[in-house]
Amino acid sequence: MIISIATQFNLLALSAAMELNEAGETGRGFARMAAAAAGLAHYHAAAVQRMTGQIDALRAESEETSATLNAIAAMIDAARSFVKVVAMVGEELKAGTA
Repeated sequence: MIISIATQFNLLALSAAMELNEAGETGRGFARMAAAAAGLAHYHAAAVQRMTGQIDALRAESEETSATLNAIAAMIDAARSFVKVVAMVGEELKAGTA
């Protein structure tokens, strides 16, 4: 959305710069301002694109971290089950030798 607005603003500024350039000396001053505004719009659009890339990278990393944590939780559950089995076998051995 922000990139779309910046693009539209950039086009508007370029159009205004071309129209004002034909208006003589006064128009040239406005044309310079319009060009500066277009540059600012371009700068902000690029910044938004960089932020979008960073957000996408963070989202991918958080999904990977979540998958890793889920795998660790599954391993812990398996280890817990194994410990219970070992404890039961130990109790059975203890009962058999008493």
